[in-house]
Amino acid sequence: MGYVGLWLGDRAHGRASFGYWVVPGARGRGIATAAVRLASPWAFTTLGVARLEILVEPWNTGSIRVAEQAGFQREGLLRSYEEFKGRRTDLIMHARIIDDAAINPTSADKDRKDNKDGARRERS
Repeated sequence: MGYVGLWLGDRAHGRASFGYWVVPGARGRGIATAAVRLASPWAFTTLGVARLEILVEPWNTGSIRVAEQAGFQREGLLRSYEEFKGRRTDLIMHARIIDDAAINPTSADKDRKDNKDGARRERS
């Protein structure tokens, strides 16, 4: 159906970056959002990062929705941020910091807190 990746190149600075892709036939079902929501608390607790980032091209409204629905805040436009296919491209920075998880938990964070023993809990 797709993938979600967590890039740890800036882990020494307490940061990691998400990337995700979903096959066209499975888009719009919340798959990427669910994956990012589930991986975020793990990254904060197990990997010890303090900040998670998602960079999105401004035209990619689906990916922007994923970032926002996964609890990431839009921080701004990074003009001419990186080269892609021989052209400089703008990217929108979304971030979620460890304090955001305590202040505004996603449903995945709430489930982890409610179910501390790690057993899978069925929703009704």
